[in-house]
Order: sequence, then C-alpha cells, then structure tokens
Amino acid sequence: MNCYEIQENGYTGQVWPSANFAKQFYCYSVSRTPQRERLFDGVAGDIAEAVSTADEQGKLTNTGTAAGVAEVQAPFEVVDMGPFDNNRNDVRAVNDSGQAAGVSLNSTTGRIEAFVQEDGKRSPLGTLGGSFSIANGINNRGEVVGGSLTEGDNSFHGFLLRGSRLYDLNSLMEPSAGWEIIQAISINNRGEILGIGCQDGRDRIVLLRPKS
Repeated sequence: MNCYEIQENGYTGQVWPSANFAKQFYCYSVSRTPQRERLFDGVAGDIAEAVSTADEQGKLTNTGTAAGVAEVQAPFEVVDMGPFDNNRNDVRAVNDSGQAAGVSLNSTTGRIEAFVQEDGKRSPLGTLGGSFSIANGINNRGEVVGGSLTEGDNSFHGFLLRGSRLYDLNSLMEPSAGWEIIQAISINNRGEILGIGCQDGRDRIVLLRPKS
C-alpha cells in the first residue's frame, strides 16, 4: 500500500487488495472522513502510470493507461528540468507558484541533498546532520518535507523546512507517543503532513495534523 500526496480534502495512492497483489491493484482517493473511493483497477505494468495526485477539489490531475480511464484532452507544454537520476537528481514536487523540491548533488558539500528550486535556481537545504537528504513535497507556503540521515548516519528521519530552518519532525512530536517519523512524503496548504512512522517496531502510514 502506497500513499503519494495529501491535499486539503484528502490524499491518493495505491493498495493491493488481495493475495494476488503481484497482478492486480487499484488506485484510490481518501476524503477527510476517511473513506476510500475506488478510482480504477490496474494490472502489473500500469503501476508506474497510476494516479498519483489530486487537485484542491479532489479531481484527478494525473491519469494512467488502465482500463476505464479517459484520455487527457488538454494539451501540455513540456518543460525540461534536467537529467533524471533516481535519488541523485530528481524533482519530486511543485507548488502553484512554480517552486519545486527534489534532490541533487550539492557541489559545495559533495553530498546528495534536498533542494528547493525557484526561477531556475536550486538552493540546497542541507541535512539533519547526516550524509544524505531528499525533499518529497512542497506546499504553497514554501514549506518542504522529506527525509534525511541524522548525525553519524545512524537514523533516517522525516524533516520539515519552515522558513529557512530544517526541523527533525521527531523533535516536534510528543515523546510519550512512541512514534519515530522516518519519512515525510507530502504536505498540504494546511500544514498537514503525510509520512511514514514507526511504532513498536511496525511501519505505519501516518498523517501529522498541526495542533490548533
């Protein structure tokens, strides 16, 4: 089961519903209730082209080639944002202002680091003390989430960039809850963060909601 992105009204992803998971999956959207709405079935080979994002009204903005999915009618302009090298040079998210977030080589430190790109210029974000970081999501306030190795490369933790400061998400959690946030995947304009957390040795999909 994968979750890809969170918006104000829900998130989207994939789930394999049966033991036959190698051959069949379906994509879903989840409202804030949370009730999954099945969008379409897929088969092995369609996974890479499956629905991965929704707009602010919950409408699909990226469709695949699986049966039952209408062909996109609107023309698109292609913008070349550079070579792709998974987890070494990649743009993973973009907001409504055109700011992008991803991962690339920081020539100053020699490390592979998360970055924010604006007007064609990339600004490295650093790490949580380790040798690697990656940005996965950015909202319209310019807040960025992702993951980073910690000092000594001992752990991998989710992070939040707010302003010019990189926060370990675990430093923003109640220690008594017993969660370790190991990855942040997406952030919406409410500041809600979709991520992966570990509790009692089990990895779980988690939603971090700011306290009012």
